[in-house]
Amino acid sequence: MFTLDKRPNKKKYECPNCCHKKKFTRYIHDETLDELNDEVGICDRSDNCGYHYPPKQYFEDNKGQEFGFRGNYPIVSNSKIIITPSISFVEQRHLELSIGKIHIVKNCFHQFLTDCFGNYAADNVCRRYKVGNSNRWNGGNVFWQVDINQKIRTGKIMLYDAASGKRTPKYENWVHHILKDKGLISNFHLNQCFFGEHILKYETTMPIAIVESVKTAIICYLFMPQYIWLASGGEHGLNKNKFISLKNRKIILFPDLNKYSKWNRIAVELRNSLGLNITASSMLEKIALVEDISNGFDLADYLLIRNDLGEAMHETGIPMDEYLFDNHGHWVDSVQL
Repeated sequence: MFTLDKRPNKKKYECPNCCHKKKFTRYIHDETLDELNDEVGICDRSDNCGYHYPPKQYFEDNKGQEFGFRGNYPIVSNSKIIITPSISFVEQRHLELSIGKIHIVKNCFHQFLTDCFGNYAADNVCRRYKVGNSNRWNGGNVFWQVDINQKIRTGKIMLYDAASGKRTPKYENWVHHILKDKGLISNFHLNQCFFGEHILKYETTMPIAIVESVKTAIICYLFMPQYIWLASGGEHGLNKNKFISLKNRKIILFPDLNKYSKWNRIAVELRNSLGLNITASSMLEKIALVEDISNGFDLADYLLIRNDLGEAMHETGIPMDEYLFDNHGHWVDSVQL
Protein backbone atom coordinates (compact mmCIF):
# COMPACT_ATOMS: atom_id res chain seq x y z
CA MET A 1 0.00 0.00 0.00
CA PHE A 2 2.94 2.34 0.68
CA THR A 3 6.22 2.46 -1.22
CA LEU A 4 9.15 4.85 -1.43
CA ASP A 5 8.60 7.58 -3.96
CA LYS A 6 10.67 6.47 -6.95
CA ARG A 7 9.20 8.81 -9.55
CA PRO A 8 11.81 10.59 -11.71
CA ASN A 9 10.43 13.99 -10.72
CA LYS A 10 9.94 13.19 -7.04
CA LYS A 11 10.54 15.88 -4.47
CA LYS A 12 13.29 15.35 -1.90
CA TYR A 13 13.20 16.90 1.56
CA GLU A 14 15.39 17.80 4.51
CA CYS A 15 16.19 14.70 6.56
CA PRO A 16 14.58 14.87 10.05
CA ASN A 17 17.65 13.19 11.57
CA CYS A 18 20.76 14.71 9.97
CA CYS A 19 19.03 17.85 8.60
CA HIS A 20 20.71 17.64 5.19
CA LYS A 21 18.49 19.23 2.58
CA LYS A 22 17.16 17.31 -0.43
CA LYS A 23 18.38 13.96 0.90
CA PHE A 24 15.13 12.52 2.29
CA THR A 25 12.63 10.46 0.27
CA ARG A 26 9.14 9.97 1.73
CA TYR A 27 6.78 7.03 1.38
CA ILE A 28 3.71 7.53 -0.80
CA HIS A 29 0.39 5.75 -1.27
CA ASP A 30 0.48 3.37 -4.24
CA GLU A 31 -2.79 4.67 -5.70
CA THR A 32 -3.23 8.27 -4.57
CA LEU A 33 0.51 9.11 -4.56
CA ASP A 34 -0.08 11.18 -1.41
CA GLU A 35 2.70 11.34 1.18
CA LEU A 36 2.13 9.56 4.48
CA ASN A 37 3.91 11.70 7.08
CA ASP A 38 6.79 14.16 7.09
CA GLU A 39 9.01 11.79 9.10
CA VAL A 40 8.23 8.54 7.25
CA GLY A 41 10.93 7.85 4.70
CA ILE A 42 14.63 7.18 4.19
CA CYS A 43 17.76 9.33 4.06
CA ASP A 44 20.10 8.99 1.08
CA ARG A 45 23.09 9.35 3.41
CA SER A 46 23.11 5.71 4.48
CA ASP A 47 26.73 5.80 5.67
CA ASN A 48 26.63 9.01 7.70
CA CYS A 49 22.99 9.15 8.80
CA GLY A 50 21.18 5.85 8.27
CA TYR A 51 17.70 7.22 9.09
CA HIS A 52 14.87 4.98 7.88
CA TYR A 53 11.33 5.16 9.22
CA PRO A 54 9.06 2.70 7.34
CA PRO A 55 5.23 2.92 7.32
CA LYS A 56 4.86 -0.32 9.30
CA GLN A 57 6.89 1.12 12.17
CA TYR A 58 4.99 4.42 11.93
CA PHE A 59 1.60 2.79 12.48
CA GLU A 60 3.01 0.55 15.20
CA ASP A 61 4.35 3.59 17.05
CA ASN A 62 1.03 5.41 16.79
CA LYS A 63 -1.36 2.74 18.01
CA GLY A 64 -4.25 4.25 19.93
CA GLN A 65 -3.71 7.77 18.62
CA GLU A 66 -6.39 9.77 16.87
CA PHE A 67 -6.01 9.49 13.11
CA GLY A 68 -7.33 11.67 10.37
CA PHE A 69 -7.28 10.87 6.67
CA ARG A 70 -5.29 12.09 3.70
CA GLY A 71 -6.68 10.54 0.59
CA ASN A 72 -7.85 7.01 1.50
CA TYR A 73 -5.47 6.23 4.34
CA PRO A 74 -4.94 7.33 7.96
CA ILE A 75 -2.43 9.80 9.26
CA VAL A 76 -1.91 11.36 12.68
CA SER A 77 -4.07 14.47 12.76
CA ASN A 78 -2.15 17.78 12.92
CA SER A 79 0.83 16.07 14.48
CA LYS A 80 3.73 18.41 15.22
CA ILE A 81 5.73 15.82 17.14
CA ILE A 82 8.79 14.45 15.39
CA ILE A 83 8.37 10.69 15.52
CA THR A 84 11.51 8.64 15.08
CA PRO A 85 11.87 4.91 14.57
CA SER A 86 12.86 2.59 17.37
CA ILE A 87 16.43 3.44 18.35
CA SER A 88 19.12 0.80 18.03
CA PHE A 89 21.99 0.61 20.52
CA VAL A 90 25.49 -0.82 20.57
CA GLU A 91 26.37 -3.32 23.29
CA GLN A 92 28.31 -1.99 26.27
CA ARG A 93 31.10 -4.53 25.87
CA HIS A 94 32.30 -2.90 22.65
CA LEU A 95 32.77 0.44 24.41
CA GLU A 96 34.48 -1.10 27.43
CA LEU A 97 36.92 -3.04 25.27
CA SER A 98 37.73 0.09 23.28
CA ILE A 99 38.33 2.28 26.34
CA GLY A 100 40.37 -0.45 28.01
CA LYS A 101 42.86 -0.34 25.12
CA ILE A 102 43.59 3.39 25.37
CA HIS A 103 47.12 2.80 26.76
CA ILE A 104 47.80 -0.58 25.16
CA VAL A 105 47.63 0.41 21.50
CA LYS A 106 48.88 3.69 20.05
CA ASN A 107 46.19 6.37 19.97
CA CYS A 108 47.17 9.46 17.99
CA PHE A 109 44.43 11.69 19.41
CA HIS A 110 45.36 10.81 23.00
CA GLN A 111 49.01 11.51 22.16
CA PHE A 112 48.11 14.95 20.79
CA LEU A 113 46.23 15.80 24.00
CA THR A 114 49.14 14.52 26.08
CA ASP A 115 51.60 16.74 24.23
CA CYS A 116 49.36 19.78 24.70
CA PHE A 117 48.06 19.29 28.23
CA GLY A 118 49.99 16.47 29.86
CA ASN A 119 49.18 12.80 30.37
CA TYR A 120 47.02 13.33 33.47
CA ALA A 121 44.69 15.79 31.72
CA ALA A 122 44.56 13.64 28.57
CA ASP A 123 43.60 10.55 30.58
CA ASN A 124 40.91 12.38 32.53
CA VAL A 125 39.26 14.04 29.59
CA CYS A 126 39.25 10.82 27.53
CA ARG A 127 37.56 9.00 30.40
CA ARG A 128 35.02 11.80 30.87
CA TYR A 129 34.08 11.85 27.19
CA LYS A 130 34.40 8.11 26.59
CA VAL A 131 37.12 8.34 23.98
CA GLY A 132 38.33 4.87 23.15
CA ASN A 133 40.92 3.17 21.03
CA SER A 134 40.55 1.56 17.62
CA ASN A 135 42.79 -1.02 15.98
CA ARG A 136 42.12 0.54 12.61
CA TRP A 137 44.71 2.60 10.75
CA ASN A 138 47.47 2.24 13.38
CA GLY A 139 46.46 4.91 15.88
CA GLY A 140 42.75 5.48 15.32
CA ASN A 141 40.34 6.35 18.10
CA VAL A 142 36.61 6.07 18.79
CA PHE A 143 34.42 8.97 19.91
CA TRP A 144 31.59 7.07 21.59
CA GLN A 145 28.14 8.62 21.32
CA VAL A 146 26.29 7.84 24.57
CA ASP A 147 22.92 9.39 25.44
CA ILE A 148 21.61 10.78 28.74
CA ASN A 149 20.30 7.32 29.69
CA GLN A 150 23.80 5.88 29.21
CA LYS A 151 22.74 3.97 26.10
CA ILE A 152 25.33 3.72 23.33
CA ARG A 153 24.00 5.10 20.04
CA THR A 154 27.18 4.48 18.03
CA GLY A 155 30.81 5.54 17.89
CA LYS A 156 32.72 7.48 15.27
CA ILE A 157 36.11 6.02 14.37
CA MET A 158 38.67 8.61 13.27
CA LEU A 159 42.40 9.01 12.74
CA TYR A 160 44.29 12.13 13.82
CA ASP A 161 47.81 13.30 13.25
CA ALA A 162 49.49 13.07 16.66
CA ALA A 163 51.65 16.15 16.06
CA SER A 164 49.18 18.62 14.55
CA GLY A 165 45.92 17.30 15.99
CA LYS A 166 44.36 17.48 12.51
CA ARG A 167 42.09 14.80 11.12
CA THR A 168 43.57 12.49 8.51
CA PRO A 169 41.33 12.79 5.42
CA LYS A 170 39.24 9.77 4.40
CA TYR A 171 40.07 7.86 7.59
CA GLU A 172 36.62 7.80 9.17
CA ASN A 173 34.06 5.11 9.89
CA TRP A 174 31.22 4.25 12.29
CA VAL A 175 31.11 1.49 14.88
CA HIS A 176 27.67 0.30 13.75
CA HIS A 177 28.97 -0.04 10.17
CA ILE A 178 31.86 -2.21 11.35
CA LEU A 179 29.54 -4.38 13.44
CA LYS A 180 27.15 -4.78 10.50
CA ASP A 181 30.00 -5.76 8.18
CA LYS A 182 31.05 -8.42 10.71
CA GLY A 183 27.48 -9.75 10.94
CA LEU A 184 27.21 -8.88 14.64
CA ILE A 185 24.15 -6.64 14.19
CA SER A 186 21.42 -6.17 11.60
CA ASN A 187 18.58 -3.72 10.92
CA PHE A 188 20.38 -1.01 12.86
CA HIS A 189 18.30 2.18 13.22
CA LEU A 190 20.74 5.00 13.93
CA ASN A 191 19.40 7.96 15.89
CA GLN A 192 22.22 10.24 16.93
CA CYS A 193 22.53 12.27 20.11
CA PHE A 194 25.02 14.96 21.07
CA PHE A 195 28.54 13.75 21.72
CA GLY A 196 29.02 14.11 25.48
CA GLU A 197 25.30 13.87 26.28
CA HIS A 198 25.92 11.13 28.86
CA ILE A 199 27.45 13.79 31.16
CA LEU A 200 24.04 15.47 31.58
CA LYS A 201 22.82 12.67 33.84
CA TYR A 202 25.42 13.44 36.49
CA GLU A 203 25.86 17.20 36.14
CA THR A 204 22.34 18.55 36.28
CA THR A 205 22.82 22.28 36.82
CA MET A 206 25.86 23.33 34.78
CA PRO A 207 25.26 25.42 31.65
CA ILE A 208 25.74 23.69 28.31
CA ALA A 209 28.00 24.85 25.49
CA ILE A 210 27.67 23.25 22.05
CA VAL A 211 30.30 23.26 19.33
CA GLU A 212 30.52 21.46 16.02
CA SER A 213 33.39 19.00 16.36
CA VAL A 214 34.12 16.41 19.05
CA LYS A 215 37.76 17.50 19.20
CA THR A 216 36.66 21.08 19.90
CA ALA A 217 34.30 20.00 22.70
CA ILE A 218 37.10 18.08 24.42
CA ILE A 219 39.66 20.89 24.14
CA CYS A 220 37.18 23.53 25.29
CA TYR A 221 36.42 21.48 28.39
CA LEU A 222 40.12 21.44 29.28
CA PHE A 223 40.12 25.25 29.18
CA MET A 224 36.64 25.94 30.55
CA PRO A 225 35.34 23.11 32.74
CA GLN A 226 32.54 25.28 34.13
CA TYR A 227 30.51 24.28 31.05
CA ILE A 228 29.28 20.92 29.82
CA TRP A 229 30.76 20.90 26.34
CA LEU A 230 28.80 18.93 23.74
CA ALA A 231 29.42 18.42 20.02
CA SER A 232 26.80 18.37 17.29
CA GLY A 233 29.00 16.19 15.08
CA GLY A 234 28.74 18.56 12.11
CA GLU A 235 27.05 21.74 10.98
CA HIS A 236 23.86 19.80 10.23
CA GLY A 237 23.72 18.17 13.66
CA LEU A 238 21.50 20.72 15.41
CA ASN A 239 18.14 19.01 14.89
CA LYS A 240 15.23 19.22 17.32
CA ASN A 241 15.36 15.58 18.40
CA LYS A 242 18.76 16.08 19.98
CA PHE A 243 17.61 18.99 22.13
CA ILE A 244 14.86 17.11 23.99
CA SER A 245 17.35 16.06 26.68
CA LEU A 246 18.56 19.66 27.06
CA LYS A 247 15.29 21.25 28.16
CA ASN A 248 15.40 23.48 31.25
CA ARG A 249 19.14 24.02 30.80
CA LYS A 250 21.04 27.15 29.77
CA ILE A 251 22.53 26.51 26.32
CA ILE A 252 25.13 28.50 24.37
CA LEU A 253 26.02 27.64 20.78
CA PHE A 254 29.60 28.34 19.67
CA PRO A 255 29.61 28.06 15.87
CA ASP A 256 32.73 27.82 13.76
CA LEU A 257 33.78 30.93 11.87
CA ASN A 258 31.35 31.98 9.17
CA LYS A 259 28.57 29.83 10.69
CA TYR A 260 27.14 32.35 13.18
CA SER A 261 24.17 33.50 11.07
CA LYS A 262 23.00 29.95 10.49
CA TRP A 263 23.45 28.81 14.09
CA ASN A 264 21.83 31.95 15.45
CA ARG A 265 18.81 31.32 13.22
CA ILE A 266 18.62 27.77 14.58
CA ALA A 267 18.81 29.10 18.15
CA VAL A 268 15.88 31.43 17.48
CA GLU A 269 13.85 28.59 15.98
CA LEU A 270 14.56 26.34 18.98
CA ARG A 271 13.56 29.07 21.43
CA ASN A 272 10.28 29.52 19.61
CA SER A 273 9.44 25.85 19.00
CA LEU A 274 10.78 24.15 22.14
CA GLY A 275 10.98 27.03 24.59
CA LEU A 276 14.71 26.50 25.16
CA ASN A 277 16.97 28.94 26.95
CA ILE A 278 19.43 29.06 24.08
CA THR A 279 21.66 31.69 22.48
CA ALA A 280 24.44 31.71 19.88
CA SER A 281 27.80 33.36 20.54
CA SER A 282 29.20 35.74 17.91
CA MET A 283 32.57 35.95 19.67
CA LEU A 284 34.67 34.42 16.89
CA GLU A 285 33.05 36.62 14.25
CA LYS A 286 34.15 39.70 16.21
CA ILE A 287 37.80 38.74 16.62
CA ALA A 288 38.50 36.81 13.41
CA LEU A 289 41.13 37.79 10.90
CA VAL A 290 40.55 37.24 7.18
CA GLU A 291 42.94 34.27 7.10
CA ASP A 292 41.15 32.74 10.10
CA ILE A 293 37.91 32.61 8.14
CA SER A 294 39.57 30.94 5.14
CA ASN A 295 41.17 28.42 7.51
CA GLY A 296 37.80 27.60 9.06
CA PHE A 297 38.92 28.31 12.63
CA ASP A 298 36.75 27.30 15.55
CA LEU A 299 36.93 28.07 19.27
CA ALA A 300 39.48 25.34 19.99
CA ASP A 301 41.88 26.79 17.41
CA TYR A 302 41.93 30.10 19.25
CA LEU A 303 42.30 28.51 22.66
CA LEU A 304 45.25 26.44 21.49
CA ILE A 305 46.89 29.55 20.03
CA ARG A 306 46.50 31.34 23.35
CA ASN A 307 47.92 28.30 25.11
CA ASP A 308 51.07 28.56 22.99
CA LEU A 309 51.32 32.28 23.81
CA GLY A 310 50.86 31.64 27.52
CA GLU A 311 47.69 33.70 27.78
CA ALA A 312 43.95 33.17 27.77
CA MET A 313 41.32 34.71 25.51
CA HIS A 314 38.43 36.89 26.63
CA GLU A 315 35.27 37.02 24.53
CA THR A 316 36.24 40.47 23.27
CA GLY A 317 39.41 38.98 21.81
CA ILE A 318 41.67 40.91 24.23
CA PRO A 319 44.27 38.79 26.06
CA MET A 320 43.79 39.11 29.82
CA ASP A 321 47.00 39.03 31.86
CA GLU A 322 45.21 37.89 35.00
CA TYR A 323 44.24 34.65 33.30
CA LEU A 324 47.58 32.96 32.71
CA PHE A 325 48.98 29.51 32.29
CA ASP A 326 51.63 28.47 34.78
CA ASN A 327 55.11 27.37 33.80
CA HIS A 328 53.86 23.85 33.16
CA GLY A 329 51.17 25.00 30.73
CA HIS A 330 48.33 24.33 33.19
CA TRP A 331 45.25 26.52 33.21
CA VAL A 332 45.26 28.80 36.26
CA ASP A 333 41.72 30.16 36.04
CA SER A 334 38.81 29.81 33.65
CA VAL A 335 37.43 32.47 31.38
CA GLN A 336 33.73 33.29 31.29
CA LEU A 337 32.30 33.35 27.76
